[in-house]
Amino acid sequence: MKISFLLGMPRSGTTYLTKLLATNPEISASKRTCPIPEYIINIQEGLAGPGTDSVATTIEQTQTEFETFVRGGILASCVPNKTNILKSRNYIIHTDLLVNLFESPKFIYVIRDLKDIIFSVYTSSVKYNFKNPYIGQSNFDKINSIIGSSYLTPMINRIQFQIDMIENYKKNFLVIKYEDLCKNTNWTLSTISRFLEVKNNYDQKIMDINNYHHDTAYGDIVSHEIKSTDIVYKTYDDEFAMLVDKSLRNRFPNFYNYFKY
Repeated sequence: MKISFLLGMPRSGTTYLTKLLATNPEISASKRTCPIPEYIINIQEGLAGPGTDSVATTIEQTQTEFETFVRGGILASCVPNKTNILKSRNYIIHTDLLVNLFESPKFIYVIRDLKDIIFSVYTSSVKYNFKNPYIGQSNFDKINSIIGSSYLTPMINRIQFQIDMIENYKKNFLVIKYEDLCKNTNWTLSTISRFLEVKNNYDQKIMDINNYHHDTAYGDIVSHEIKSTDIVYKTYDDEFAMLVDKSLRNRFPNFYNYFKY
């Protein structure tokens, strides 16, 4: 059973990439979310005892029960005789566990310039809240509010941990840049195919003009738009974008230095 995990920052293109990889006949790309209960993080850090619904009475027993649950949940999503790809950004937290549970698992880690992630979160917040939640805030307060969003904060705070996991398991990891996926789609898919040891056979027309995918817009700029096999990528480049970029580079130099942004 070939098992691979697709992970990355929020708003980094992992959902689109999963859909694209799923068009390969040799690949099964599951939509299942990470079947790993959050309480185990506290157990591993010694901050809590066994879960209240657990039959175990010790942390060690709970860990064994937990590992059995995780392995079973993941295998239940897999298809025999195919390369199985499971997507969830939470998998990165449990890299050590997954390497121990499965034989030579592979990890595709999608990254994106933090500045563009911030703007993607910003615009989606405005869109789905039906109003601008940042009205009246200074530019610096806007940045802090976005970074403090519930689903972005855990990943931002774990940047160094994620880098450490990539370094610890270099043979298991393939790092893909969102920008390369947009600008050099064929090259990126070819690289992924070699890593997964599958044929480079994908139907990019699945994202045609009638079923297009694009990221949220900042102002009137769309970060990427996919029509048939053509992908046009634009980054954000106004004055506020430069302020955000400077702020993020000061706060997270490890990200920018390690991933060469």
